[in-house]
Formats: sequence, structure tokens, C-alpha cells
Amino acid sequence: MITDSNIQSGMWGTHLPNDGSKIGGNVPAKYGVVSPLPSGAGALIYIEGPAYSDFEAYIVRPVLPNTGSLAITFSLATDANAPKVAQAIETDTILTANGWTYNLSAQINYEEEGMIQVADVTGKWVDTGVKIGLLDPATVTRFSVLYGFDEAKHTSSVRHVMAGPTIHEIPEALQNIPAVQKGWADGAIMQVQLDTNARGGEFSVSVDGCSYVWH
Repeated sequence: MITDSNIQSGMWGTHLPNDGSKIGGNVPAKYGVVSPLPSGAGALIYIEGPAYSDFEAYIVRPVLPNTGSLAITFSLATDANAPKVAQAIETDTILTANGWTYNLSAQINYEEEGMIQVADVTGKWVDTGVKIGLLDPATVTRFSVLYGFDEAKHTSSVRHVMAGPTIHEIPEALQNIPAVQKGWADGAIMQVQLDTNARGGEFSVSVDGCSYVWH
């Protein structure tokens, strides 16, 4: 097991709907990442804009020796606006290994009462049937997401999402998603994407203690 720690302390990049990155939605009026925070720990990711504005922040990390099992762990807290303004909060991993890109995306859909969604074979969001509810803005929630990828079959899976002390298994039917060849350099990309709902407005999340654990 190899742990790549404190990912949130690295150099963050950003993607917007109009920059060719294929993010949907509208361009926000304001967006960004504050890292490090004045406290010296964590990163604050924020968005402000009209209905269905989207913004993605990301960090690229190396692919470390592994047996096809990877987990990401992180702490997440929202501000008080999130329950009113957020459409979804994405916490994705896009993994490229030996030329094959695996979509290990998951999100909390706030419009569906905290439904955990994962990406299907077409890249579209599908419900897992697991609802964790909206995150309490006054509480820091510790997450761990377990992934699996098979470099012989070129498939990958989001196996479970652990929110606080509870492990939520992802249905077998939503696993073993085929990888694609995009011509990207090898790397593990941690993404946090914020989406506003039909009301629009502003909200933020803070992330800390982000690690990739390679098995």
C-alpha cells in the first residue's frame, strides 16, 4: 500500500464550460480555489453564478505502483448556502494508466436529496439508489471512495462510497465501465466540481486531508 498524502496542498487547475473541457452548464460569474487557507490547512473551492453554472477544480497526481485497487480519502464541508444553491457536488477521479483512461466519477446530487450518482458507459450520471442526504454545513464529513480497475480487461468500477462511518456499496450493474484511449498522459486527476441549481447563487466547499491510497 502506498499513500499519496495532502493532495489538496498541490497546484490546482481549473476548467470552465467554455474552455473546451466538455463541462456542461453555464459560465459562473465568480469561481476559484483558495489554497492554502489562512489557517494553513485545506482548500476552499467556490462558485457564484446564474442557474446551472459549473466550475471544476483539479489536481494531477502520478500513478503509483498498484494491483488495480485505488482509494481516495478526503474531508468535505459545505457552507450554509449549499443546501439552497447546489445542484451537485462532484468528487471525481479520472485515471489514465498505460494510455487507457478510466472514468471514476461520483457525485452527490443535491436535487435528489443527496443521491450518490456514478458515471455510466456513456459518461452520463446514473442513480445508485443510495441517498446520503444533504451534508450538514456545520459538520465536516470524512469520505473514502474505493475504486477498482483492470488493466487487462480495460474496465473500472466505483466499488463503494464511505460517508462518515457508513459504507455504501455501489450496485454491481453500475461497475466494470469500459476505459477509452484519449491520448492523455498517465496520471490520477482529483476533480472537485460545483454546480448551481435552477435558483443560481453562490456556495463553497472546503476540502482537506485528501489522499490517494494505492493497493
